[in-house]
Amino acid sequence: MEIVRLVRASLGTVLIRPICRKHGTYRPNLAKLVAGNSVAEIRKVTEAGFSIYGGDNNLAGKAVSSIAKLKGVGPATASLFLSCYDPIKVPFFSDELFRYLHWLDTKGKGWDRKISYTMKEYNTMFDRTQVLRKRLETESGETVKAIDLEKMAYALGKGGEVEPASKIGSVGGKRGHDRVEEDNDALRPPSPKRRREGLRPDQAKSQ
Repeated sequence: MEIVRLVRASLGTVLIRPICRKHGTYRPNLAKLVAGNSVAEIRKVTEAGFSIYGGDNNLAGKAVSSIAKLKGVGPATASLFLSCYDPIKVPFFSDELFRYLHWLDTKGKGWDRKISYTMKEYNTMFDRTQVLRKRLETESGETVKAIDLEKMAYALGKGGEVEPASKIGSVGGKRGHDRVEEDNDALRPPSPKRRREGLRPDQAKSQ
Protein backbone atom coordinates (compact mmCIF):
# COMPACT_ATOMS: atom_id res chain seq x y z
CA MET A 1 0.00 0.00 0.00
CA GLU A 2 1.34 3.44 -0.93
CA ILE A 3 0.03 4.99 2.28
CA VAL A 4 2.06 2.53 4.34
CA ARG A 5 5.29 3.56 2.65
CA LEU A 6 4.36 7.22 3.14
CA VAL A 7 3.79 6.73 6.86
CA ARG A 8 7.09 4.95 7.32
CA ALA A 9 9.00 7.68 5.55
CA SER A 10 7.23 10.62 7.18
CA LEU A 11 6.93 9.80 10.87
CA GLY A 12 8.14 13.21 12.03
CA THR A 13 5.87 15.14 9.66
CA VAL A 14 2.80 13.07 10.44
CA LEU A 15 3.42 13.44 14.16
CA ILE A 16 4.12 17.16 14.27
CA ARG A 17 1.29 18.42 12.08
CA PRO A 18 -1.86 16.68 13.39
CA ILE A 19 -0.76 15.80 16.92
CA CYS A 20 1.46 18.63 18.13
CA ARG A 21 -0.30 21.56 16.51
CA LYS A 22 -3.92 20.80 15.67
CA HIS A 23 -5.45 17.89 17.52
CA GLY A 24 -4.13 18.17 21.06
CA THR A 25 -1.71 19.76 23.50
CA TYR A 26 1.41 21.13 21.83
CA ARG A 27 4.40 19.01 22.86
CA PRO A 28 7.56 20.33 21.18
CA ASN A 29 9.81 17.71 22.79
CA LEU A 30 8.07 14.92 20.88
CA ALA A 31 9.82 15.93 17.68
CA LYS A 32 13.20 15.34 19.33
CA LEU A 33 12.11 11.93 20.60
CA VAL A 34 10.80 10.95 17.19
CA ALA A 35 14.10 11.97 15.61
CA GLY A 36 15.75 9.28 17.73
CA ASN A 37 13.99 6.54 15.74
CA SER A 38 16.08 5.13 12.91
CA VAL A 39 14.50 4.46 9.55
CA ALA A 40 15.12 0.76 10.07
CA GLU A 41 13.40 0.81 13.45
CA ILE A 42 10.39 2.73 12.10
CA ARG A 43 10.05 0.21 9.27
CA LYS A 44 10.39 -2.75 11.60
CA VAL A 45 7.90 -1.51 14.20
CA THR A 46 5.24 -0.24 11.78
CA GLU A 47 5.40 -3.38 9.66
CA ALA A 48 4.99 -5.47 12.80
CA GLY A 49 2.01 -3.39 13.92
CA PHE A 50 0.25 -3.58 10.55
CA SER A 51 0.92 -7.31 10.40
CA ILE A 52 -0.53 -7.84 13.88
CA TYR A 53 -3.70 -5.96 12.97
CA GLY A 54 -4.35 -7.51 9.57
CA GLY A 55 -7.89 -6.10 9.49
CA ASP A 56 -8.97 -7.89 12.68
CA ASN A 57 -10.81 -5.56 15.07
CA ASN A 58 -9.89 -7.77 18.01
CA LEU A 59 -6.19 -7.14 17.34
CA ALA A 60 -6.32 -3.38 16.78
CA GLY A 61 -5.37 -2.58 20.37
CA LYS A 62 -2.45 -4.97 20.28
CA ALA A 63 -1.28 -3.42 17.02
CA VAL A 64 -1.46 0.11 18.43
CA SER A 65 0.53 -0.99 21.49
CA SER A 66 3.14 -2.48 19.19
CA ILE A 67 3.54 0.72 17.16
CA ALA A 68 3.70 2.76 20.39
CA LYS A 69 7.08 1.15 21.10
CA LEU A 70 8.68 3.83 18.92
CA LYS A 71 10.28 6.74 20.77
CA GLY A 72 7.91 9.67 21.16
CA VAL A 73 4.92 7.63 20.04
CA GLY A 74 2.07 6.92 22.44
CA PRO A 75 -1.33 5.30 21.86
CA ALA A 76 -2.76 8.41 20.21
CA THR A 77 0.03 8.76 17.64
CA ALA A 78 0.22 5.01 17.09
CA SER A 79 -3.51 4.93 16.39
CA LEU A 80 -2.99 7.62 13.76
CA PHE A 81 -0.59 5.36 11.86
CA LEU A 82 -2.93 2.39 12.08
CA SER A 83 -5.83 4.56 10.94
CA CYS A 84 -3.77 5.53 7.88
CA TYR A 85 -3.42 1.82 7.18
CA ASP A 86 -7.18 1.22 7.60
CA PRO A 87 -9.18 4.48 7.70
CA ILE A 88 -12.46 2.61 7.36
CA LYS A 89 -12.38 0.69 10.63
CA VAL A 90 -9.57 2.15 12.73
CA PRO A 91 -10.25 5.46 14.49
CA PHE A 92 -7.57 7.98 15.30
CA PHE A 93 -7.43 8.61 19.05
CA SER A 94 -8.38 12.27 18.74
CA ASP A 95 -9.56 14.38 21.65
CA GLU A 96 -12.81 15.23 19.92
CA LEU A 97 -13.81 11.71 18.90
CA PHE A 98 -12.99 10.33 22.34
CA ARG A 99 -15.06 13.01 24.07
CA TYR A 100 -17.93 12.63 21.62
CA LEU A 101 -18.15 8.88 22.16
CA HIS A 102 -17.86 9.25 25.96
CA TRP A 103 -20.15 12.26 26.21
CA LEU A 104 -22.52 10.89 28.85
CA ASP A 105 -20.09 8.90 30.96
CA THR A 106 -20.08 9.89 34.61
CA LYS A 107 -16.37 10.77 34.82
CA GLY A 108 -16.56 14.23 33.31
CA LYS A 109 -18.68 15.43 30.43
CA GLY A 110 -18.43 17.57 27.35
CA TRP A 111 -15.56 18.88 25.27
CA ASP A 112 -13.45 19.56 28.38
CA ARG A 113 -13.41 15.95 29.56
CA LYS A 114 -9.95 14.92 30.80
CA ILE A 115 -8.12 12.34 28.68
CA SER A 116 -5.21 10.23 29.91
CA TYR A 117 -4.33 8.77 26.48
CA THR A 118 -4.10 5.22 27.76
CA MET A 119 -4.64 1.98 25.87
CA LYS A 120 -7.69 1.31 28.02
CA GLU A 121 -9.26 4.54 26.81
CA TYR A 122 -8.37 3.81 23.20
CA ASN A 123 -9.80 0.29 23.33
CA THR A 124 -13.08 1.65 24.68
CA MET A 125 -13.16 4.33 22.01
CA PHE A 126 -12.39 1.76 19.32
CA ASP A 127 -15.29 -0.45 20.42
CA ARG A 128 -17.73 2.45 20.56
CA THR A 129 -16.62 3.58 17.11
CA GLN A 130 -17.53 0.17 15.69
CA VAL A 131 -20.94 0.26 17.40
CA LEU A 132 -21.67 3.70 15.95
CA ARG A 133 -20.39 2.69 12.50
CA LYS A 134 -22.59 -0.39 12.46
CA ARG A 135 -25.69 1.55 13.53
CA LEU A 136 -25.20 4.28 10.94
CA GLU A 137 -24.45 1.75 8.21
CA THR A 138 -27.64 -0.13 9.04
CA GLU A 139 -29.65 3.07 8.86
CA SER A 140 -28.04 4.48 5.72
CA GLY A 141 -27.13 1.35 3.78
CA GLU A 142 -23.73 2.90 3.07
CA THR A 143 -20.21 2.35 4.38
CA VAL A 144 -19.40 4.61 7.34
CA LYS A 145 -15.70 5.21 7.80
CA ALA A 146 -14.00 5.74 11.14
CA ILE A 147 -12.11 8.66 9.63
CA ASP A 148 -15.40 10.35 8.76
CA LEU A 149 -16.62 10.00 12.35
CA GLU A 150 -13.37 11.56 13.53
CA LYS A 151 -13.84 14.48 11.14
CA MET A 152 -17.42 14.92 12.29
CA ALA A 153 -16.39 14.97 15.96
CA TYR A 154 -13.56 17.39 15.20
CA ALA A 155 -15.96 19.77 13.43
CA LEU A 156 -18.42 19.63 16.33
CA GLY A 157 -15.70 20.10 18.92
CA LYS A 158 -14.07 23.04 17.13
CA GLY A 159 -17.23 24.55 15.69
CA GLY A 160 -18.26 26.52 18.74
CA GLU A 161 -21.37 24.55 19.60
CA VAL A 162 -23.23 26.61 22.20
CA GLU A 163 -25.22 23.71 23.65
CA PRO A 164 -23.54 20.51 22.43
CA ALA A 165 -25.15 18.39 25.14
CA SER A 166 -28.67 19.17 23.93
CA LYS A 167 -27.68 18.51 20.34
CA ILE A 168 -25.46 15.43 20.39
CA GLY A 169 -25.25 14.05 23.88
CA SER A 170 -28.47 14.44 25.86
CA VAL A 171 -31.09 11.74 25.71
CA GLY A 172 -33.63 13.96 27.42
CA GLY A 173 -33.08 17.16 25.43
CA LYS A 174 -35.77 18.51 23.09
CA ARG A 175 -35.40 17.59 19.46
CA GLY A 176 -35.30 20.54 17.06
CA HIS A 177 -37.75 20.85 14.20
CA ASP A 178 -35.29 21.34 11.37
CA ARG A 179 -33.24 18.73 9.51
CA VAL A 180 -29.98 19.65 11.22
CA GLU A 181 -31.37 18.77 14.62
CA GLU A 182 -32.73 15.48 13.28
CA ASP A 183 -29.33 14.57 11.85
CA ASN A 184 -27.62 15.41 15.14
CA ASP A 185 -30.14 13.26 16.98
CA ALA A 186 -29.29 10.29 14.78
CA LEU A 187 -25.54 10.78 15.11
CA ARG A 188 -25.31 11.36 18.84
CA PRO A 189 -23.84 8.50 20.88
CA PRO A 190 -26.34 6.53 22.98
CA SER A 191 -26.27 6.75 26.76
CA PRO A 192 -24.85 3.79 28.74
CA LYS A 193 -28.40 2.71 29.64
CA ARG A 194 -29.59 2.85 26.04
CA ARG A 195 -26.49 0.97 24.84
CA ARG A 196 -27.41 -1.87 27.18
CA GLU A 197 -31.00 -1.81 25.92
CA GLY A 198 -29.92 -1.64 22.29
CA LEU A 199 -31.89 1.55 21.60
CA ARG A 200 -30.91 4.68 19.71
CA PRO A 201 -31.61 8.06 21.33
CA ASP A 202 -34.34 8.84 18.79
CA GLN A 203 -35.97 5.46 19.39
CA ALA A 204 -35.95 6.07 23.14
CA LYS A 205 -37.96 9.25 22.69
CA SER A 206 -40.77 7.45 20.95
CA GLN A 207 -41.30 5.11 23.91
